[in-house]
Amino acid sequence: LVHDTVRTQHIEDEREAAETVRSALNDTGTDVVFFPSCSDAVKRKLIDACTCLVYTPEGEHFGIAPLEAAIASRPTVACASGGPLETIAHGTTGYLCESGGGSSTLPG
Repeated sequence: LVHDTVRTQHIEDEREAAETVRSALNDTGTDVVFFPSCSDAVKRKLIDACTCLVYTPEGEHFGIAPLEAAIASRPTVACASGGPLETIAHGTTGYLCESGGGSSTLPG
């Protein structure tokens, strides 16, 4: 699980997203690690080793991480807004989730 952002205004959002994911996966034995920022080499290794990428920002105009995951044949789970609407084929290269007050559901 990798999420790449270097903008400091996202730090609190990242913490909230990490806690939400950890709570949802409680007692499943699934490891969740958030990387707010890492080198390209580390990011490639993490994407190659992951099952899927969870891309947490909403309304991002573009995000390269979902494309990097697709190149590695890893699906991305992302909010159905901004760049992911153009770079993720729902059900094929990943899953787009509608955000709603702290919970997400898959569209359609």
